[in-house]
Amino acid sequence: MKASRQRAMLVGVVVTWGALSAAPADAATGKGEPGVDGTFAKVSFDTDGDGAPDVWEYYPRTGTEADRTPARREVDLNHDGKIDVISTYSSGKLAREEMDADFDGRIDWIDIYEDGQRVRSEWDTGFDGKADLFKYFENGVLVRVEQDTNADGRPEYFEYYKDGTIDRFGRDTDGDGKVDQWGGRR
Repeated sequence: MKASRQRAMLVGVVVTWGALSAAPADAATGKGEPGVDGTFAKVSFDTDGDGAPDVWEYYPRTGTEADRTPARREVDLNHDGKIDVISTYSSGKLAREEMDADFDGRIDWIDIYEDGQRVRSEWDTGFDGKADLFKYFENGVLVRVEQDTNADGRPEYFEYYKDGTIDRFGRDTDGDGKVDQWGGRR
């Protein structure tokens, strides 16, 4: 991923033009090249003033000027030189966000967006590489939570929300994927 055609230093900001790859763009995964001429603009920011970049933004290049709609954003939250948050965009709207919550180099939290609104979150609360907490949203509002509480890969605990408040919750006690025990409001 070397890119070194042109660099400009602007008070903690570095702009680099270059080729990311020859593959077609896939904004949902952040892989591939978003620019029509095979180049991108990579903008680096030093947010804590230590001389090392902490934020990187990638913009597709659509001719002689960069399109100011981001394709990808990467953030080093704890300033250890490793990427902790990756945000990818589709048509200028946030499509996916991934986070390494415990800074071990593995993604633990994924948010999926449609038309710029979050529709699903997947969390690996046990930090074992497997998502075990799933949250579903409609119009940006939480409507359902499912949790795999015994690490078998299937949710056993369910919460349903109405108007942003928990309406009912239940548990699948026999592992068939259906709620066997319902509770009311918590």
